[in-house]
Amino acid sequence: MCAVPILFATLQILLFVCVFNYDTPVIMKQKGDFIKLSELMKKMYIPMHVEERINAIDGAVNRKKKGTIKTVTYKQVCCSRFYRKSTLIGVIMAMLQ
Repeated sequence: MCAVPILFATLQILLFVCVFNYDTPVIMKQKGDFIKLSELMKKMYIPMHVEERINAIDGAVNRKKKGTIKTVTYKQVCCSRFYRKSTLIGVIMAMLQ
């Protein structure tokens, strides 16, 4: 009875690692893989907005490097009083799905 969920979880992990190992647009942009990036963006956005969205990726990456975008660590999410309530609500909602 316990083996079935473990089997499904293992199958999901293997599928994510081996079959569905897609890069994000930010990673593609950083690697310089512009052909795959433009193909992916054309699937998600209207063709006339693709260049605009690719340029927006550059802006987000540059802001993160400069430190203007605040990143939250796992330690802050689990231990900080500021994030504790939001984390608890998110965990409860995930359990009730």
